[in-house]
Amino acid sequence: MQTVVFLSDFGYFDPYVGIVKGVIKSNCNVEIIDLTHGIESFSLKSAQFILKHSFEYFPKGSIFLVVVDPQVGSLAKPIVVKRNSYIFVGRDNGILTFDSDFEAFYIDEEFKSKSSTFHARDVFSKIVCKLLNNDIKLVKTDYYEKFDCLEVIFDNKEQKGEILWIDKFGNIITNIKSETDNFELVLNNKVINKKAQYYGQFREGLFVIEGSFGFLEIAAYKNSAKELINAKISDEIIIRSKNESNY
Repeated sequence: MQTVVFLSDFGYFDPYVGIVKGVIKSNCNVEIIDLTHGIESFSLKSAQFILKHSFEYFPKGSIFLVVVDPQVGSLAKPIVVKRNSYIFVGRDNGILTFDSDFEAFYIDEEFKSKSSTFHARDVFSKIVCKLLNNDIKLVKTDYYEKFDCLEVIFDNKEQKGEILWIDKFGNIITNIKSETDNFELVLNNKVINKKAQYYGQFREGLFVIEGSFGFLEIAAYKNSAKELINAKISDEIIIRSKNESNY
């Protein structure tokens, strides 16, 4: 049985996730896995970050339905992206076109929609099923929206990064990597200079740890770093050598 992986900013309070899955299951014999529906509303960067660092953990041939769609109801087109034996379906808004190792396609057919505000149900779910049934007309294109979340590699010089994700525990995930421990992070005028090897190493205060995605995280033992430092996605973070501290 083929796998469809569903990512969105819908959350679970409303019935939208269930309806989309119901439409797909009514038309295709597939397994549907929820990657996450907790993407911050309209956050294209967060959606791309999670997708980019998750998709290779799924079976080859999986189809990813990605719905973070501030342009729903507009003339912005759906797009299909093929990458390393995986297929991605969503709006042409840049989420799916990270890196350069992919092919992009527009869909050469029209889809009637019951609503201009629920294309996940009326358009994208149909595209997924047509792909599964090998019953879709795709046209390769070199014209598409493009952005790629930057990765900051610390090289002992002061650099600026940002928050790309905050998990359920309040851990602050950045776009920064470092091969040295001689650094400190500055976020909202707060300096964090303790580097932990595991979450329980420091029982008090904020610390930095390399997370499972390979990026630096700001965390606090049994506490929410997000709440302690009043952080939000897209906040700027400075990384610098400890001996450059001006605080």
